[in-house]
Amino acid sequence: MGYKTTLCDVSLDGGHYGIAAPAVDFKPELPAYLRITDINDDGTLNSSDRKSVDDPSAGNYLLHEGDIVFARTGNSTGRNYYYDPRDGEYAYAGFLIKFSLDPRKINPRYMKYYAQSKQYWDWVSSFNTGSTRGNINAKTYASMPIDLPSRQIQDGIVAICNAIDDKIRINRQLNDYLLELATVRFEQELVKESKTYRFSELIELEDSKRVPLNSRDRKVRKGSYPYYGATSIMDYVDDYLFDGIRVLLGEDGTVIREDGKPVLQYVWDKYWVNNHAHILKSKADYSLEAIYIALARTTINHIVTGAVQMKISQKNLNDLELEMPTASSLDYLEDIFALYRSKAEESKKLGILRDALLPKLMSGEIDASKVDLTQLTNNHLSGCGSFCSVCCPSGLASEFHEWFRERFFFGYGHLCKADLGWEDLP
Repeated sequence: MGYKTTLCDVSLDGGHYGIAAPAVDFKPELPAYLRITDINDDGTLNSSDRKSVDDPSAGNYLLHEGDIVFARTGNSTGRNYYYDPRDGEYAYAGFLIKFSLDPRKINPRYMKYYAQSKQYWDWVSSFNTGSTRGNINAKTYASMPIDLPSRQIQDGIVAICNAIDDKIRINRQLNDYLLELATVRFEQELVKESKTYRFSELIELEDSKRVPLNSRDRKVRKGSYPYYGATSIMDYVDDYLFDGIRVLLGEDGTVIREDGKPVLQYVWDKYWVNNHAHILKSKADYSLEAIYIALARTTINHIVTGAVQMKISQKNLNDLELEMPTASSLDYLEDIFALYRSKAEESKKLGILRDALLPKLMSGEIDASKVDLTQLTNNHLSGCGSFCSVCCPSGLASEFHEWFRERFFFGYGHLCKADLGWEDLP
């Protein structure tokens, strides 16, 4: 049986505010610094501008297994992150509030998923004033109401969602490896033969097609198309400006990484881009994938202007020199990036699946207690590379399997590629 409780009742403490210290450039020997801007609305980390904290008291603010942090102010209020040791060592900043969950009273990871539920976000919205998110202090967070099901159901919900999240994490790691492989091969070809080009010889800039939308505009234009900023997806809107593969390079704000390399995004399908990222389209024999790898290994400090607000102008960018191997030696990139896109798309679908499951699991519409937890492991998510490995474990009740089938499709009228037979698919 479930019951109602509060965050304070299932925590070891009443909530602690983070360290008030400046961020410094990321250094492996220092703790990474977790700020509001490092947390996405879905509880994942945005590592595009990773920083460290160099303060003698930082050790008192390190996160540990079972800790969850909440943003307390501004339009980020409500954002949260459940600490995963696989993300590395983190100290949390002053605009975050940390609660250490009591594993005797709650499966700590259940709170990770509860803090992404509709119930949670409805509670956060209750503090809004008009279109502005209200601030929430530690005392108020501590009083947050939580619908807590039985431990068996908590464990079931965590097992299902964790398995999906672990597969998404594996896909990201595979994509990181693919980019490393592409870079190593690129550099091997450079040794054989290379030529230096001006950026403008290789790339056409499509910046004139950009259209910025402010937060108010985006709020009334919610949709399914990614809205990209200088470093990442900022929102989703109801229309798109571009269709197909492009490389985005940050124009102002965060434009270079700690190592002096540019902030890049490799994007495809349909999307919108604001005016804080240059939009690159190939106009030569080299593919955009080759340009992406070339830029990712090139130091660009010398073309960045502005001490406070960094900027890369079109003129400076067009004058940038890139060392390239012969175009014919880079054909391997097509297969590598096709796999990269495939893994990213699979992760996107898995995220949609998890987000669709969560309210059903939380409400009891899908009974998590009917899942054989010994059968639901990450191995089930690594088989055929599709949702079949989520819905087909023998431990899942038939009603669970059928719910999946009715709502998720791969274009063949089935959720599972394995339902048709692997050999039947292109």
